[in-house]
Amino acid sequence: MRSNTSLSRILITIVLSACLAPATASEQASKSKPLQLNWELAIPDSRERPSQQLPERILQMGSDELIAVGNRIVPLNRRGLGSISLLDTKALILDAALDSQGNIWVGGRINQRAWFPGADMADAYLGKFTQTGQKLAEFTFGRRSWRQIVALHPSRDGGVLVTGPIENGTWLARISDQGKTSWEKTIGFGANAAITEGYDGNIAFLGLRKAASTSYPYEEEAVFWLLDPRGKVLAEHVIRPNLNAHRSRRYEALSIEASPDGYFALVGWRDPSDDKPLTVAKVSLTGTVQWNVPLRHTATPRPGRSAVWKKCHQKHAVLENGDLLVTCSIEGEIVLSRLDGQSGNEKVQRAALPPCHEKRPAVITPVPVKKNFVLLFGSRPSNNVAASCSWLAELALEP
Repeated sequence: MRSNTSLSRILITIVLSACLAPATASEQASKSKPLQLNWELAIPDSRERPSQQLPERILQMGSDELIAVGNRIVPLNRRGLGSISLLDTKALILDAALDSQGNIWVGGRINQRAWFPGADMADAYLGKFTQTGQKLAEFTFGRRSWRQIVALHPSRDGGVLVTGPIENGTWLARISDQGKTSWEKTIGFGANAAITEGYDGNIAFLGLRKAASTSYPYEEEAVFWLLDPRGKVLAEHVIRPNLNAHRSRRYEALSIEASPDGYFALVGWRDPSDDKPLTVAKVSLTGTVQWNVPLRHTATPRPGRSAVWKKCHQKHAVLENGDLLVTCSIEGEIVLSRLDGQSGNEKVQRAALPPCHEKRPAVITPVPVKKNFVLLFGSRPSNNVAASCSWLAELALEP
């Protein structure tokens, strides 16, 4: 009896010690920390007038000078918003990027119309503007079919790489600064896509095609293609199989980022009733997949409408040491995943989302300004019915 009593006391002591022990490093990293807000802006009547929301595409001008680009150009810094310029174009802008001269390239679609009932058409649009919104050039590309530019990247030769869906696949092209097509090709399905130029001048492209082995007629896989500057395919690898089994239902979110020693390819899925985690792969400059990891916390384990405020609108940036920083907004928190560029090991850091978001979806863009220190620009997704909420904050990254 005495021995049993002693054993019970020992067990109770162990349990209490475990409960009262300080949190581990990983547990501490999972706790939310407050942001240091520079400013916060809520735009009235934005539920009924979503065009008043600030654009989601953020371009970095200097260490702390940013520009939000859509059909408007909005300068941003730690003090607030600058003078807003409207772009002189009838196109719908879907992507934007800065070239080496500091000019802004924008891409999207224009001349959307119906060729006959039920057959929509649009031309791909490419424009070049100054930072104050002055038009320098604009070009359209169309062949009596649906075509648009969903992603672009200015190239070293002064032109621009573009990609987007066309009638029978995904259009991929290299366009000169005079609007001439150096080369073009069609790859995979007509869907979301991403493109960038590598540090060695080759081209990395991320798109979709029909899955090689599947029991579903419309199942797709996300594929990384490496091309030389003339468009010749050098390598291709499946990054994520079995992505989509529903015809005409588009929930994929593809993005790509170049680093000095390769590329980061990101494949997400934003179906509110069937969340899937974001997948991140590191590919070498020669096209070899070095690692491929899912970010489990970017999807909810419970299917159904409960997932609607938990989907990840991923944004990302390459840090000074070659790591990748990925930001998501999940359940009222900002979740930052820092992925080691060499191993893919993940460190998670959390911060509280500003109350004006009401725990609804947010797009959080990270902007590295110095070692282990970022600016975070937050905004409401453009297709969300909630009121607009935009802000700029500072955050020190955990080592």
